[in-house]
Amino acid sequence: MSKKYADLNTLTIFWNKIKSYINSHTTSNVTKIKTTSIIQKNTNYIVPQYTLNNNSLSVFFEGSKLIKDVHYKEMTSTTIQFIDWDVPDNSNLEIIIKD
Repeated sequence: MSKKYADLNTLTIFWNKIKSYINSHTTSNVTKIKTTSIIQKNTNYIVPQYTLNNNSLSVFFEGSKLIKDVHYKEMTSTTIQFIDWDVPDNSNLEIIIKD
């Protein structure tokens, strides 16, 4: 009994189809922000509108992904709060909203 394996070309084509499918079914809205003043801890900070509590919001600080309910919490569909820490001025934030 002979075994059949996919060659590298076949696997590459298959992988590209998977990536294409995922990309065509996922859209993201990316907002890059350079803070101009301190964002005070535990105060509302306005972000682009997203669907509350469905994991569609991702927040990055200086390139590191923040953890929901550890570093920030979702307050409304347009506001978050940074939990117990001030975001310094001149910081890089990236807000990603997946549909």
